[in-house]
Amino acid sequence: MNHETPREQPPQPTNEDIERYKREKREELNGAFEEILSSGSPLFFRGSWAGELLSGVPSEHWDIDFYIDNNELGKFNEFLVSHGFKIEKSDGKFLITKGRALFDCHPWREEGDYFVGEGPHGTFYFPKEGFITIETESGPVNIMSPELMWIMKKGGPNLDSKRKANLDKLEGFLNTDKLKIISDKFKFIPPSDN
Repeated sequence: MNHETPREQPPQPTNEDIERYKREKREELNGAFEEILSSGSPLFFRGSWAGELLSGVPSEHWDIDFYIDNNELGKFNEFLVSHGFKIEKSDGKFLITKGRALFDCHPWREEGDYFVGEGPHGTFYFPKEGFITIETESGPVNIMSPELMWIMKKGGPNLDSKRKANLDKLEGFLNTDKLKIISDKFKFIPPSDN
């Protein structure tokens, strides 16, 4: 007969605990973002963080995604290590952490009128018109334009409620002429089966 000692259930976090955790994580994320900006490396942010910087509407973030030129990676990684960040390579990108802050760093290269990002899901050819510089409290920040963010989010296989909310945030910033130009130039090549 198996006589297991009953295990105590850990206490469930209260709403106050959850809100405090979110607040602390957000503070860490903001601090790490400011540190990364101070590297002076040419970074281009995308995703919900870029959408928030553009719209001013806060949202919760699992991570912050950005692109960096392959030629800048060595210098940038040295900066990160010297500032206490941890770096781990994963699926063609770098996971960068400090405390509870998580960044997805996607290397890319310039090729004519495009920034080219390669990953396990294929190769993206981003038209250079798909990136803009905005002014924030921290100074100028390079982000994916609302038009390119719209194309990337709208093109996803599932339009879940979070994706829909992000699209709604971008609507007021879209320039339909620019959306057409970027849409015509944007290219994606899926990985080959070989």
